[in-house]
Amino acid sequence: MSEGVREAEDAEGQGRAGASVLWLAHDEVSFHGLPVLLSRLSLARHYRLCRTVEAFHRLLQEEQFDICVVPSQSYTASVASSVGQAGAQLVITSPHARRPSFGMAADGVKGPDAWLQEQRIDSHVLQQVFEQLTAGNVDPTTGEPSPHLPGTVVERGLDRVTQRERAVLSLLAQGQSNQQIARALDISIHGVKRHVSNLLIKLDSTNRTEVALKVAQLGLRPTYRA
Repeated sequence: MSEGVREAEDAEGQGRAGASVLWLAHDEVSFHGLPVLLSRLSLARHYRLCRTVEAFHRLLQEEQFDICVVPSQSYTASVASSVGQAGAQLVITSPHARRPSFGMAADGVKGPDAWLQEQRIDSHVLQQVFEQLTAGNVDPTTGEPSPHLPGTVVERGLDRVTQRERAVLSLLAQGQSNQQIARALDISIHGVKRHVSNLLIKLDSTNRTEVALKVAQLGLRPTYRA
């Protein structure tokens, strides 16, 4: 086996019905610990783990995978494009990680089928996510994952967003500054900051850029016009 690549032993994976998984590990701990986790999943028939993006690209050219798992810090336009139609794309993120900002739709790149926060990963959650991804539980019109996928970018917090916050969200997603939003909605700059702070909490985001990305990832279209 090539350096920086691991795979399931035949006794663990090859005899089972289920998905073939390619996982790009973000560090040595994950690289050496993931086989224990994946061996517990009845759905992971066969898996390969790699430590470098180069190995990830090479394996995609050599084999067909049902699910490709990539850490957010390695999820570049090149990686997304390389995955292409190889299988469902699951991106692992963390509360403070910046999600990719490249123009996937504009570049004709499929983009992730689901996002999963690293601290929520265990065998039960991962089994659920794999089951829904292989079953194709994504919105056929937007390509967004089912809201029942645990830990994905689909956030229940949208249900708690007020009408005024939605107006702020729409303008924020258009790239307008706090001052521009205040003028458009005829409210104070302090009011805008308060609404933005509420949106950060409700949408589980660390900054306004991440909020705007989630709007795009959820397939929402800004509707408010000044």
